[in-house]
Amino acid sequence: MRLLLLLGLLVVACPPVKSSATLQFKLHSFSNPDHRELDGDCCDDIWLGCDDFCDNRFIVCLDEDSSSGSDFNQCDIADESTGTFQDDDSITFPGTIPAGIANPISRQMDSWPGGMRVKVQVWDVDGNNDDKVDEDYRTIDQSASRTLSSATWQTYTLGQQSVFTFKVRVFCNLNYYSSECSVYCYPTDNQNGHYRCDPGTGAKLCYSGWEGTNCNLDLDECQSSPCANGAMCTNLQNRYECTCTDGWTGTHCDENIDDCVSDPCKNGGTCLDHVAYFTCSCPTGHVYADEFCEYDDCAGQPCHDGATCIDLIDTFQCTCPLGYFGDLCELDIDYCINKTCQNNGTCVDRIDGFHCLCQTGFNGTFCETEIDECASQPCMHNSTCQDLIGNYNCTCQSGYQGDNCEAETDECLSSPCMNNATCFDEFDGYQCLCIDGFEGAHCETDTDECVSSPCYSNETCMDEINGYRCLRVNQCDYTPCQNNASCVDDYPGFICVCMSGYGGKTCDEDTDECESSPCLHGTCVDHLNGYSCLCSPGFAGKMCRSETNECLSSPCDNGVCDDQIDGFVCNCTAGYTGVLCENDIDECASSPCEQGRCVDGINEYICECIVSCVNGHCYDGVCFCDPGYEGDNCTVETDFCRSSPCSQGTCIPLLNSYRCECDSVFTGKNCESVVDDPCFFSPCDQGTCNEKSVPSGITFECTCDPGFAGKHCDADMKLNGASIMIKGRLDNKSEFQLRMAVLLQRLMPSTLRHVRDTDGDTVHVEVVMTEDYVGSTNGGALTKVTFIAWTESGYLTKDYIHALLGNAPTKDADLGYSVFNGESEPLNGMNPETKSNWYVFLIVAAVIGIVVVGGFIAWRRGHTTSFGKNPFRTPRQSAGLPSLNPPDAMYSTRINDFTTLTADTASYPHMTASINPAYIPSCFDKQQPDEGYGGDRGEASTEPEFCLGATGGEARASNIYDEIPALSGEASGVENPYLFVN
Repeated sequence: MRLLLLLGLLVVACPPVKSSATLQFKLHSFSNPDHRELDGDCCDDIWLGCDDFCDNRFIVCLDEDSSSGSDFNQCDIADESTGTFQDDDSITFPGTIPAGIANPISRQMDSWPGGMRVKVQVWDVDGNNDDKVDEDYRTIDQSASRTLSSATWQTYTLGQQSVFTFKVRVFCNLNYYSSECSVYCYPTDNQNGHYRCDPGTGAKLCYSGWEGTNCNLDLDECQSSPCANGAMCTNLQNRYECTCTDGWTGTHCDENIDDCVSDPCKNGGTCLDHVAYFTCSCPTGHVYADEFCEYDDCAGQPCHDGATCIDLIDTFQCTCPLGYFGDLCELDIDYCINKTCQNNGTCVDRIDGFHCLCQTGFNGTFCETEIDECASQPCMHNSTCQDLIGNYNCTCQSGYQGDNCEAETDECLSSPCMNNATCFDEFDGYQCLCIDGFEGAHCETDTDECVSSPCYSNETCMDEINGYRCLRVNQCDYTPCQNNASCVDDYPGFICVCMSGYGGKTCDEDTDECESSPCLHGTCVDHLNGYSCLCSPGFAGKMCRSETNECLSSPCDNGVCDDQIDGFVCNCTAGYTGVLCENDIDECASSPCEQGRCVDGINEYICECIVSCVNGHCYDGVCFCDPGYEGDNCTVETDFCRSSPCSQGTCIPLLNSYRCECDSVFTGKNCESVVDDPCFFSPCDQGTCNEKSVPSGITFECTCDPGFAGKHCDADMKLNGASIMIKGRLDNKSEFQLRMAVLLQRLMPSTLRHVRDTDGDTVHVEVVMTEDYVGSTNGGALTKVTFIAWTESGYLTKDYIHALLGNAPTKDADLGYSVFNGESEPLNGMNPETKSNWYVFLIVAAVIGIVVVGGFIAWRRGHTTSFGKNPFRTPRQSAGLPSLNPPDAMYSTRINDFTTLTADTASYPHMTASINPAYIPSCFDKQQPDEGYGGDRGEASTEPEFCLGATGGEARASNIYDEIPALSGEASGVENPYLFVN
């Protein structure tokens, strides 16, 4: 940690030094009027003479070592190879050279050695081998200019049989000086130094009062002993200060203070000044009382009642205490005279004043103010307070009562719920929980189970108490099949045999040949037993698979064509713009100089400063601000807290710095370290604090008491512990926590849900415990996951979490696990409560035995037994509480179990394959298969809703009727096909 802090101080004290100089090498012109190569041959001899131009390509090698000679493998500064200038032996080089090379070529250098070796080769590029047109070298010496604005181009030439002209300029970068740009100086006036820079040499010039190599040593002005007469000298920044002894004053304490200025001597006495004191010389022939030659008229203590006597010349004056007056303070003041207390108050005289004894309900000096008993807001729950004399009255809001409206009204006392319904009191209202078979706000209406049309179209529904009965009808009698389809009776439904080109349950749907999306880039038009494609622009063909290439016509003038769908885009060469790259770019047109004037050049621009940099330096048209400042004119103090440097605390911005106010148990400049004893602050609310070593130091870890969880053991599992049952084993808690947090975030109301990069609440989830369970029917592996969730506003209650999940029309894919809704038990096969309460298990077993025997007797008598259990009741309904997500379908009175069918079952061969949509609960897929009623309807939907609870319908088996318990009702002879069903 100390090493990191030391490195941080070094970075502040010594800013990172990048390049010190900038070298710019500009290819200016080239001339080869004879069109010849270096060996004298023609570049292209077509008409028996050098009458054809060369195709020139240039290689430029810049080397820092001036002794490198002609070695083109040694190019420390730059090594550039241009593209080909076709048929051009008289070239003025543009701002962008073929091969995309910016002209001039700029290089940043650590230092400028004062010169360099320039090597140039020119090649004729054509169908045969590249032929050398020219090659030359030279060493140039050139000093660096102080700044870019003061740098001038120096022109040089090369060439043995041609003329190659180039320009060079070298200038020091910001804060670098000397002809080699080797001197670095950054003007500083802080703890790292106090100096400015010599504009010519870059030498550090100390501000007044400072000395040393970096001008960070305070000059001691007290060394010359400037203070006189024993005064103490204090050295300050760029000055000193003298603390004088008594009797002396002045900058150097060399001036004697005249103590006789106030003329202290009386009765003609003469004042004699000394150092830090004076004496009085009194006239002879008189006797005086003190050193001021003054009589003492207070010697006889003439003032009464503790008054203070002030001696004057030939007289005295008494200063009376509170409650007394007179020349000698001998009279007591009656403050109640002419003082009237209001509102029947009584005046009581005191030594230093008076006091009014007020009647109840009044206060103030004169009992003039009536007390507002409503000021303390005694009335609760937004009730209205009426002020009275010495009292108040509360007018309660609806739903509250009591003197202070502190009690909530219980609306269930009037028994508003009917038909044995349970009343639950709510704020300013109530809710009735109806028993099966009744509905309505007061459970006053008998539920009509036939309203949902649960029976097949060939059946008639008969409503019963808490149930219904379906009477069979041959649906083919109603001619349900359309488009000349044949109807086949398939009790309890029907099957339509469709004509070619039609489909659907009743053959009313035209077959959509466009469903397979045959048109790749176009719109499909469906026809009877066929289709056609309307292609999108830019595509053609029967299935719109062929794309048109608009680049074949070479539309781009100065760029590369990029074919697009139904069009093209020109990627322009540097220096050109326009749809077809037809326009030369004016580099100043985009106003690139934000704080300066733009001067246009060849594929470049220069920014000249026109603004004043208050706390910084202007370079290339831009203000480079001093440390601690920013903005266009360097007038804005930098907010060092913007980057949130305090990892565990609050950042306080300072001038050119910041300060962190750390949270508890954290310390350090950036609150990056924990305190030596993090448990000293007792961070664990309901648990034991233990120190824990981490790479950054020592932190704490809470071991929570039973029933609590969270980092600080502040989550009460009774209130905040939510549970959910998933299929399979949970092998990745982190993934579950992340997916559950994202799901809850999405389900929260929009008024409570915010985007993560704002100051709003974000949901977090922690898995507290996992328990292995199995399904009661199939023994499949299950996991009960208990978790807590919280936001920046606090922990979420488990009821709120269950409500969010229970009302979520979401997919299992959102959570990453399939949610289980059926009956389950712990992995060891016995509920833990059953182990500890074995007698309950015996009682339950006995009751089940009696029910089984009763059911067998009823079957023998041809009756249908009803068990009142509704597997779709949620845990809250089972506990007698209002449902958070009531099911939207009830069980039918149909069939209890096919396992008890007799041999007569063979007369109903399609019974197990038929489906009645009314029996499908809301937690499973309600979609029909594409054709008829065939297919397996027993698997769980791929898009289930959340149905919380430990009991309820599990995934449907292949026989949908296996999970439908029969309700009590008499079977009716041969017409009832369920006669043999128990």
